[in-house]
Amino acid sequence: MRKFKNLLLGSAALIVTASAPAWALDSQVLLLREHSQGIDVSAISDKAGYSNQPWLTAKGVYYTQAVTQAQQSQTDIFFYDFATNNRVNVTQSKNSSEYSPTMMLDGDAISAVVVEPNAAQKLWRFPLDGTAPQRIFDNGMTIGYHAWGPQGVMVFALGEPHSIHYLPLKDPKKGKHIVDNPGRTLSYNSALRVYTYTFEEQGQSWFATYAVDDDVSSKAFRLPQGVQDYTWFDAQTVIYANQNRLYKKQLGNAQPAQLWHDLSAHCQGTITRVSYLATEKTLAWVCNAKAKES
Repeated sequence: MRKFKNLLLGSAALIVTASAPAWALDSQVLLLREHSQGIDVSAISDKAGYSNQPWLTAKGVYYTQAVTQAQQSQTDIFFYDFATNNRVNVTQSKNSSEYSPTMMLDGDAISAVVVEPNAAQKLWRFPLDGTAPQRIFDNGMTIGYHAWGPQGVMVFALGEPHSIHYLPLKDPKKGKHIVDNPGRTLSYNSALRVYTYTFEEQGQSWFATYAVDDDVSSKAFRLPQGVQDYTWFDAQTVIYANQNRLYKKQLGNAQPAQLWHDLSAHCQGTITRVSYLATEKTLAWVCNAKAKES
């Protein structure tokens, strides 16, 4: 059985290699908890270093963390345990980096993008019981990000240009091209039975949906320029990050987005990745450090 490493103390790049770290700014994973008197904000990773891509669960947060061993830098998948307030290195890999932890639908494993020793980026499955991880499939694509649905997976494929594809699990080599120039956040809304994503077209950023059953892609609403990080507040409402503020936008409602929380007091840089769990009234989010003036 694979042993997990506890850290009583105290990422995600689009294109990475095992020998050349691609993170440039410090980033930190934090929690926002709502209560009747307001909100509480706390950090679950160190401020210095690279922490990114949180996936929030009722028991804790999976996230990408940069580590250095024997003067070699890479990223592993960590887990912050709410019960113990400890951080656990889940993957502990020696010859690869892992990114984009995502809970699989069976709840028994997380998936992650693994940068293999030959620099290929593929999807792997990491069972929560600690047994050996396995590559899920290889359809020739270089995968950056992904989101699971009941019968397939939506992937961000690196290329010229970058693109999104839907891959049926029964035959992932027979994928469908969805859109070019996408953002980095992908998700599946089980209530609406659609995948969602962002993309840019002629200088305009869009939030869009893809319905597998009908094979239809639809623009849902315009986003502020460059916005690509979002999560679901409920089945009909999206939370998205813009600079160091969070906004809520309801699908199918012509009203503009409403400010949800101004986190400028907690993040002087920019908010990027966000992951919300309605049952816990908790948001995991990433603050990218403000760029240092030269």
